Amino acid sequence: MWSKVRGLIHLDFRNISPLSSFLFIYLLSVPLPQNAIGEGLADAQEVACFDRDLDGFPDVAEFKSEAERRNFLRWFTLIASHAASHGVPNVHSCSEFVIYCYREALKRHDLFWRKKHGIPIPNDLKDMRSFYYPNVPLLGTKIFRTSPNPLRCKIEDEFAVSATAEALIRYNLVRVCRNVRCASNGDLLAFYHPESRMPYHLMIMVKRTDGWYLAYHTGPDDESEGIFKFIKIKWLLEHPDPTWRPVPSNRCFLGVFRWKVVE
Repeated sequence: MWSKVRGLIHLDFRNISPLSSFLFIYLLSVPLPQNAIGEGLADAQEVACFDRDLDGFPDVAEFKSEAERRNFLRWFTLIASHAASHGVPNVHSCSEFVIYCYREALKRHDLFWRKKHGIPIPNDLKDMRSFYYPNVPLLGTKIFRTSPNPLRCKIEDEFAVSATAEALIRYNLVRVCRNVRCASNGDLLAFYHPESRMPYHLMIMVKRTDGWYLAYHTGPDDESEGIFKFIKIKWLLEHPDPTWRPVPSNRCFLGVFRWKVVE
């Protein structure tokens, strides 16, 4: 009845009955009710907002395979290692540092990106994802959840372009354990010091051939704006202040956390 040539649809009525032709043309001429169109768009949005694992993130904005998840975490920790060692402009807290690394890891790492950041990249590390920032499906640039579950498809109210350390811990990360021995590359250590001006603190865990490292920003205090650090985890385990040691007996240590989109 129809064929497609060079992207155009051609109708051919020679081999169908006159009645069938009449009915076909009639159906094409009948306008759809506006409420039907609206319902169709609403249904499409509902499908896009589907959250099968109930983690508060739409499935379309999560990684599709284990290979994608590992690829993202390699970029995430590579960027964190370099940024903590060399510094990043306009980053003044642990949450801003984590957000910076997360956002940059989601981007397409083309020649322009590589020239801008100057990060040595292993030959086997390529981009391998089904979407890239700033075009994250449904979320766009608002990739950080800022309100509790469940997902209600109100992106403007539920997500934002950035988040506090507390919001990252509560709504974007999930605790996997309270012992660093269970950690994986790209996990985060979380601490809570209620007496501090910025009580929640995050550190990115980086696994290298010579052991575990931590990449983070100390955050501001009364004496300075804070500094970037890239240290071996052994140093933190032996910290003179026991409230900073990542051990189960430390009540200020909230545990090892993982991004919900990779869990």
